[in-house]
Amino acid sequence: MRGGDNRDHKKADKIKGGDIWTVIGSGSSLTKADCETARSKTKTIVVNDSFRLMPDADIIYACDKRWWDVNYDDVLLNFKGERYSINDLENPTNNPSGDYLLNRVDSIQRPDFGRDRIHYGIDGGGNSAFQSANLAAIFGAKTILLLGVDCCGSYFGGHPNHFDICSPFQKFIDGWSTITSGINIINCSRFSAVNCFPKTTIDKIFE
Repeated sequence: MRGGDNRDHKKADKIKGGDIWTVIGSGSSLTKADCETARSKTKTIVVNDSFRLMPDADIIYACDKRWWDVNYDDVLLNFKGERYSINDLENPTNNPSGDYLLNRVDSIQRPDFGRDRIHYGIDGGGNSAFQSANLAAIFGAKTILLLGVDCCGSYFGGHPNHFDICSPFQKFIDGWSTITSGINIINCSRFSAVNCFPKTTIDKIFE
């Protein structure tokens, strides 16, 4: 794990040609201070439970319909931004309830990023952080910063017992490595098993 290396990252004043977005995952490396930096400097997408740490992000994204069943009312009450999820074209039974007021983006299971559809990863490797980064790309992001994208643990603990799932972290990692879209992705997570992107801290990006 190379959580502290600074290979080839670009400082904010050298990032040209578009918006900077930050995808804020729910990994255990997440900090309130890093979230505040992201909020003040970039557009932000919080993933799943991360909205609890950053209720004023621009967007919340979650793909798992079970997550929405448990958390929809809480998000509606406490989150200030836009709510996004998938519209799975190949397996519509995966979609959250139609009763929920969500922005739904057409989605298919493919590697890499989709240009106008969210790709939700390789078989077994789909996850909401990957899809959130694809959403940022669809919105025109030229640079995407990752926070709390650890693929080795959760800031908020594991899934509730009734979800009956275990996060396949290695498949998540493999999914990230399929991205060849040319977007500048920098992993600013304080520690992370995702090593296919340049790594630094978000403070160094904006110093």
